[in-house]
Amino acid sequence: MKLHYAVAMPEPETHLFHVSVEVSGAQGDRLRFVMPAWAPGSYLVRDFARHVQEAEAVDARGRALPVARVDKQTWEVALEGRSRVAFRYKVYANELSVQTSHLDATHGYANGTSLFVYVEGAKALPATLEIRPFKGWRVDVALPSAGPNRFSARDYDELVDAPFECGTHRTVDFRAAGKPHRVAIYGQGNEDVDRIAKDLKAIVEEEAAIFGGLPYERYLFILHLHDRRGGGLEHRGSNTSSVDRWSFQPGKRYEEFLALEAHEFFHTWNVKRLRPAVLGPFDYTRENHTTLLWAMEGVTSYYDHLVLARLGLISEDRYREFLAETITQLRQQPGRFHLSLAQSSFLTWVKLYKQDANWVNTGVSYYLKGELIGLLLDLAIRDRTDGRKSLDDVMRALYEKYPASGPGIPEPHHGGEDGWRTTLEEVTGLSWRAFWETHIEGTEEVAFEPALRKLGWALRPVRKEEKPDEKAKKGDYATPGAWLGLDVKEHEKRILVARVLHGSPAMAAGLSPEDELVAFEGAQVKDKDFLERRLRERRPGDTVRLHAFRRGMLVETRATLAENPPEKWVLEEDKRASPRAKRLRRAWLAPLSRAKRASPVAGGKPKRGARSRIVGEGE
Repeated sequence: MKLHYAVAMPEPETHLFHVSVEVSGAQGDRLRFVMPAWAPGSYLVRDFARHVQEAEAVDARGRALPVARVDKQTWEVALEGRSRVAFRYKVYANELSVQTSHLDATHGYANGTSLFVYVEGAKALPATLEIRPFKGWRVDVALPSAGPNRFSARDYDELVDAPFECGTHRTVDFRAAGKPHRVAIYGQGNEDVDRIAKDLKAIVEEEAAIFGGLPYERYLFILHLHDRRGGGLEHRGSNTSSVDRWSFQPGKRYEEFLALEAHEFFHTWNVKRLRPAVLGPFDYTRENHTTLLWAMEGVTSYYDHLVLARLGLISEDRYREFLAETITQLRQQPGRFHLSLAQSSFLTWVKLYKQDANWVNTGVSYYLKGELIGLLLDLAIRDRTDGRKSLDDVMRALYEKYPASGPGIPEPHHGGEDGWRTTLEEVTGLSWRAFWETHIEGTEEVAFEPALRKLGWALRPVRKEEKPDEKAKKGDYATPGAWLGLDVKEHEKRILVARVLHGSPAMAAGLSPEDELVAFEGAQVKDKDFLERRLRERRPGDTVRLHAFRRGMLVETRATLAENPPEKWVLEEDKRASPRAKRLRRAWLAPLSRAKRASPVAGGKPKRGARSRIVGEGE
């Protein structure tokens, strides 16, 4: 059986992609065509079939064949003795995100799982793809060329794992680690394309050094610049990033962009090739559960800022500040005591992507906690082996042990060994069972302080009373301030309760999400700052009277305020750190690649060097 896909966009203003799948050599009475329900890398059922319309099937002579829709995402075509059939349909594409497809008068972008059906039972077969762009548009896609706007894919997984950008977008080319790379940029903002290419080159070479080389022949970065940030999505030979158009200045915003690119590019290995066994070949019709997303996403998040620090794209001081911010975020989430990293990974389909007001109390992100456990694990490996081994060695060993062509990393939940931990123990020659039981499978508080001290860094809490109100002079408050334990949001000039933390005075007082808070000790709550100032004037143990509307009825309650928890944690350098701590830190932050260190993002323009080739809009 041979498969040929074609996609056209004759009227882009309609937002309709015209798609056909031509099958030759078909056998049997019928064929089934199935539209995926989700996009790998984004673990949420999205039901892409809802955007399919006008499905039909014809034989080689253009005669119609019967088509029946048998479930939400499957069409069955009766062959009636034909061996060649074309299944044709249109896809409405008007959502500009990295998980979906978008078509309008300015460009066309397609993420394969939201555009292409597969033939049931034939996902493993090779396929060809023809992209027919709108007049005057060009095409960029990370698939091998088979002629002008024609491409080939080894199987369906490769076909849909290569998004394409069509239009008059700009492109920037550079070489890194001996391979060609292209950046396709849709939209405009305050970007410096030379600087982007220079810094992406450094990131590519540093991450390639971790894994021992690049696993592809060419790579494509797709950047969508618009008025909101939408994150990124990784693919085997490309990634797509949705970026606020003003993300490139000042330095801290540019840091966020580079961290996003370092994250998505690290996925070239971690998840796209080095993966849990369940994540490929995929079941596109339903959820694919794994307990290893903390390693796939969390460890990748750990490396994104670490790589920037190793390259000098952020300073060591800024990296220390970033780690403190991340620890603060975790420690302000009571849900860390209720959901383990393994279960957070497994339940992502119904937890992380479907957060409600109680998520802060019952959930924890495998991105957030996984990143910090990656940090803790790396530092523990370096400490326990006296710097002879690191997480870099473990990642490289995992990649060699579980190649992309193999079945993937086994996990106990699916009846196999714990392949990730077993490899860690093989690399280090040490047992990590206690670490796993505490940090991966358990919900105990994570003690970062001892590990960071071994780097010569000190982590300490800062309470709210140590930081005066920004609008007041230091010492203006005669009271230490007190804690109520809720977050509020302003909506249509109303102050609504957004979250109530477990164990807080607000929860004990019976306040609930979506209550409209109207009075504090009889005084109208006019805005969020009013509530903050009144709490700053109180002491722990004070009892206050609160009024709120709940579903239109007035509620009165009293809350006994508590001591403020730490507002944040700060990470400071210990000037008395031991030589061993300094040696471990230097080795940890040393770049592995031979690329020259780039100047920090806050330090002005990059140094002069070979310029990248740039193609302007419309050329």
